Amino acid sequence: MSRARWRVGGSVFTVAVLLVGTLVAVSSTSRRSVESTVTYAGVRRLVVENTGGSGTLAVRGGGTRVTVHRRASWSLSRPRLAARRSGDTLTLTGDCLGDGVITVRVNCAVSYEIDVPPGTRLVAATAGRVDVTGVTGPLDVTAPGPITITGARGPVSTRTRR
Repeated sequence: MSRARWRVGGSVFTVAVLLVGTLVAVSSTSRRSVESTVTYAGVRRLVVENTGGSGTLAVRGGGTRVTVHRRASWSLSRPRLAARRSGDTLTLTGDCLGDGVITVRVNCAVSYEIDVPPGTRLVAATAGRVDVTGVTGPLDVTAPGPITITGARGPVSTRTRR
């Protein structure tokens, strides 16, 4: 291999190492977060789509309305967050693919703590751990991490994916 090729290869490698090092340094020093709590009346079906990144979903039965506490944190690209209502269905989305032109998923997490009234149907596809306690409506949960369901009284469907 000629010297010119070694120099070009070495230069490309050096630039790549510097770029990765810069991203790691920036992401560890520029962590941001946002939290919100919102209550919804008349929700009979709750859909949670929390993809990409990481985070947790905790759903507790026994509420009189659906109360959603959401925490999102990120370093470089802010996650896309939305709550859409259609009839008696509430759809919550947390997407760590970001909202900018250049998207870098570093240290991105969207977590939910949700209280639901009796009989609420839960459909969830998440990127992290799921804990469901005391929910009496039907459950349909897909997650790559642990799924823990305690005290459920309706039909339960769970799937794990990697």
